[in-house]
Amino acid sequence: MKTFKALLEASMVLGPVICFIPQIYRKEIVYNPILSLLIILSSLIKLFIFSNDSLKSTVLLHNLSLILLHTYLLKLNKKVSLSVEIKKFKLKLKYFNLLIITTMFSLIFLYFVSMIHKRFIFDPMSATLDCLIAFLQYIFYRDDARKPIEMFLIGLFGNIIKLILFAFVVKIRVYLLISVLLQVFFDISILKSYKKALHEDTLEFVEDFK
Repeated sequence: MKTFKALLEASMVLGPVICFIPQIYRKEIVYNPILSLLIILSSLIKLFIFSNDSLKSTVLLHNLSLILLHTYLLKLNKKVSLSVEIKKFKLKLKYFNLLIITTMFSLIFLYFVSMIHKRFIFDPMSATLDCLIAFLQYIFYRDDARKPIEMFLIGLFGNIIKLILFAFVVKIRVYLLISVLLQVFFDISILKSYKKALHEDTLEFVEDFK
């Protein structure tokens, strides 16, 4: 059991780095810098939340690796203009307003539930940020032909490991557990959209060949 737990914790710490190795190796960062900034903010909040937690060492290492990783990605991503990414984001919001409103109301509800139960304010704040990041990833990459599919495959595997660790090995705050569930859901949705696009491209190729 201890070995299994150690493997899960090691995967949780190293998983985010492994996701981006292909992009870093090619020096072709396609991950959105806005998402990197939000992940850094979320990780900083978690460092504060888990300062006195039983999972201190694992969570600290996980979030420190995220902060260092995404800081490095931002440095490599200088070729991409942040203003251009914001314009792309605004354009995509035009088609996702209803989904955004629904999501935000859900997150606000989650926040007030947390206040009723007198949970520490940073718990729902961190969970809200994680849900927002997962949702924005879906918006940015659902129809993006450049999306790094290997990143989402490894990310899905890592989030499933995190879910197992948080749900069965070490009991963790329900808000963070919900946020991981949403990350898994959106990862699967992005991968399904890739499969659909691949199928459509194959059909087009067959038609052109005929």
